Amino acid sequence: LAQKRTADNVVEVLSADDIGALPEISIAESLARLPGLTSNRDRGNGTQISIRGMGPNLVNTLLNGRELVSAEASRNIRYEQFPAELINGAFVYKSPTAAQVEGAIAGQVDLRTIRPLDYSSRRIVGNVRGTYSDLAADIPDADPYGYIASFSYIDQFLDGKLGVAIGYSGRRQAVATARTNVFRYTNSFGDLNGDGQGNDEIPFGFEALVRGGDDIRDGGLATIQYEPTDNISINADLFYSKVAYDETQRGFRLEDLPFGNGFTDVTVENGGVTGLTATKAADFGLQLRNVNELFEFTDVLGAGGLNGEYRGDRWTLKGDLAYSTTERDQRFITVRTEVHDYAGGVPFERTSGVSASFRTRPGQAADYGFNVDLTDPLVNLVSEFQIPENGGGAPLINDELLSAGTDFEHELDGFFTAVQVGARLTDRSKDYTQRTQFGFVDPANRRPVPTNLLNSPVVFPGDFSGVPRTLSFDILGVIDEFFGDLNPTTSDFDRRSSWEVQEETRAAYANVDFETSFLGRDLTGNVGVRVIETETTSSSTRVDQGDQTGGAVVLTPVTITNSFTDTLPTLNLTWKVAEGQQIRLAASKAISRPPLDDLNA
Repeated sequence: LAQKRTADNVVEVLSADDIGALPEISIAESLARLPGLTSNRDRGNGTQISIRGMGPNLVNTLLNGRELVSAEASRNIRYEQFPAELINGAFVYKSPTAAQVEGAIAGQVDLRTIRPLDYSSRRIVGNVRGTYSDLAADIPDADPYGYIASFSYIDQFLDGKLGVAIGYSGRRQAVATARTNVFRYTNSFGDLNGDGQGNDEIPFGFEALVRGGDDIRDGGLATIQYEPTDNISINADLFYSKVAYDETQRGFRLEDLPFGNGFTDVTVENGGVTGLTATKAADFGLQLRNVNELFEFTDVLGAGGLNGEYRGDRWTLKGDLAYSTTERDQRFITVRTEVHDYAGGVPFERTSGVSASFRTRPGQAADYGFNVDLTDPLVNLVSEFQIPENGGGAPLINDELLSAGTDFEHELDGFFTAVQVGARLTDRSKDYTQRTQFGFVDPANRRPVPTNLLNSPVVFPGDFSGVPRTLSFDILGVIDEFFGDLNPTTSDFDRRSSWEVQEETRAAYANVDFETSFLGRDLTGNVGVRVIETETTSSSTRVDQGDQTGGAVVLTPVTITNSFTDTLPTLNLTWKVAEGQQIRLAASKAISRPPLDDLNA
């Protein structure tokens, strides 16, 4: 609270005591407890932060005052990369000053790691906790037991002039979900329930899936702080994080519900279908498939820097050099079956007669039913596998950022109490390489999954126990058996989804602090301006194929360069109306840079 009161702008402060008060898994969950902040969740973890109702694209995240790279295709930071045990505090700036790094309309989050000379003695802390997921106990691909472990060592040497801190945090927890989805609705152009009201909206399909796997995170930090004299301070810090998800998803997926089917027992509420029975009447009718899918990704983040500070009689000079890099290796694999019949021992796809029903129930899992046994390997034959772009594909993402900055402050007498000037340079490069792979089995060559590759059928847990069971098998074993090597590559058409963006910025600022009185009460504040020049270069590939190319695929490199300048004024006022009470007023112009994937050529 004292830090908020004395701050020269509107800020929320998260202290080390606040972080340690509850057993949060990631720092996002601690931040979400601050006023005006909310956390987006993914797999039960707090992942991204919104401030004052504005989304993650408008939030800028720093580590020890330095901008960070992101393994997302955009700029968004995934906060589960930052174990709460390794973060010593955070500042959330809701109004900027000219000295702050630009790029935040909603607000700026500055995460802080340990400074060892802030402690007067050696500290060694260890923590081990166990976790258990009751849902994971009912999902074969999930292990219900997990752990969170952390260790930190802080010490001082040379009569308190040299400080060292190292820390580690590791976590393994289950990924375990069960869900049912009804897909997007579309116009049926018909009166499906016979109530005289046409154009009933019908979903494209529906699915039921269970997902199980591992969520593993390892993080570490190291800091060296050296203060040889009272006016010199040097700090070097390094942060490392690795997050890996390995998930298996199984169940059924039904698509193409609006087309080529006959409908009975239709219920409609507010113009939308909430239940029906559909029977496939044509080859292009509903497609009912078992799906067995893998989703894997690994994010590795490294960030570090060196900064120094020299304090003169009434002035301070600071310098900072930082580097941040991250990479992601991801892939989504889906293996699908189709419903088959046999003629003379030769399989063929069942082109009509497949029936499926669904009925939604508010607050409960929907009811589903089929006239096909989805667990029968003789009927449900493997037809294809995909690593598709529209499912995420298998992209490789790399992001690098080098920055350098300097700040100078001089104290003054009179109305103006201090002046600050500074400059900052950044050089950022991000590339996204899409990879895909597809495999198909000719209908006449389809055959049952070998017995040694079959698992027990998928049984939906808990409230989903009424969902029909589905076929489960060894996904990688089936791919090897039916399709051969798993080797996603960048095809000609993947090149148009692959890109590289380079961004350079040059910023300079000036800011003055002032102090006066208004109506007999102290009035303090600051006014400043920050000017930023930005230059971006985006590269990708245009893919042409058609009559104009004679049917050939023609690849054309595309490069687009752009540059612009932003001028950002800031004003912050604090009026101390009574003891322990103050009113703040802030006005500023701010920018948030567009997601890097939106800048691709």
